[in-house]
Amino acid sequence: MILNIYQLILITGISTVCYFYGLILQPIYLLGPIYIGLSILYSIKNIVTYEKRIIISIFFISLLTIGIIFTQILVKANNGVLWNFSLCLIIYISTILISPLVDKKKCSKIIIKIIWFLVIYALFDGIWRFLHPNPDQIFTGNPYFYRFKDNSLMFEDSNFVGATLVVAYGALRYLHFQFKQKCMILYILLYLATFITFSRASIISLVALEFFCLFWRLNKFNKIIVIVIAIVILYLSLNILFEDGSFRSKFYIIDLFIKNFPTLPLQNKLLGIGLGNSFEKIGIGAHTVIIVYCFELGIIGTLFQLLIILLMVFASRGTVLFLLVPYYINSFSLTAIAIPILFLFSGLVTVISSKVKNG
Repeated sequence: MILNIYQLILITGISTVCYFYGLILQPIYLLGPIYIGLSILYSIKNIVTYEKRIIISIFFISLLTIGIIFTQILVKANNGVLWNFSLCLIIYISTILISPLVDKKKCSKIIIKIIWFLVIYALFDGIWRFLHPNPDQIFTGNPYFYRFKDNSLMFEDSNFVGATLVVAYGALRYLHFQFKQKCMILYILLYLATFITFSRASIISLVALEFFCLFWRLNKFNKIIVIVIAIVILYLSLNILFEDGSFRSKFYIIDLFIKNFPTLPLQNKLLGIGLGNSFEKIGIGAHTVIIVYCFELGIIGTLFQLLIILLMVFASRGTVLFLLVPYYINSFSLTAIAIPILFLFSGLVTVISSKVKNG
């Protein structure tokens, strides 16, 4: 055995955040299929005990994943976007297949090491963006920080960097609840790395996650108080955000969707126009997960995806919400429909949360 399971998950995990903008074959696209294949072999070779809720969830998630892939092929989805989306879902399944073969504490160490790599890379990316501002974003009326956003080493836009960071922060907060791990330096660096992405959606996601963490451990009465405070803060935040052109553009895209959706053929209403095809239909990218789901996945695809999310929550006893809540808040802004680190971490968190003793 060239790689033990711990090393396999760790190396694959690092590849989920090791992105290079402009590179067609990203590391995870090369390692992902190998990871999936070895996961199947290792799980067959070793006797693994799974919770009943995990077995049920994985079975139906697998069927729903096949369903989404099949329907998206029918509507001729963008190959690259569909490949990334499919890979993410299968990585989640593969991680759950083999993670029980690793001790839960080692699973948490894998998460910590991946986060350290991500933070260092994201901070370096931030420094690079500061030293190499985009001159095309320097014009009267454009906010000053925009020149530091779309010249990332990792992605086309630093919003994508922010999306990976909020998922990592959610995983770290989960580990704090599960194992009482205190990684103050890592917390600070994650906040710093997120702040210098200048992604307001990512910064808001971190704040929302703190409210979620508070909500998670309070009694029913105090939970009501937290909800009221969160609504007030959300209202005040929206007043500020509506003054921002980038934020308002999301509603412009939603308006385009509302106007165009009724004109679609029945097949496209049900199956979507295909992942990555929004630009061809409305002249602008989806930019927000709402449009990706409703427009690109269609009614059936959206239903399938929502069921997958509910099954992930069920399998993990709700703990993947530490990752999903910040990610989907962040996804109201420009981000991908799925990122590999979200699904790999979700698989690890699900196994750590299970009642079956692994390792």
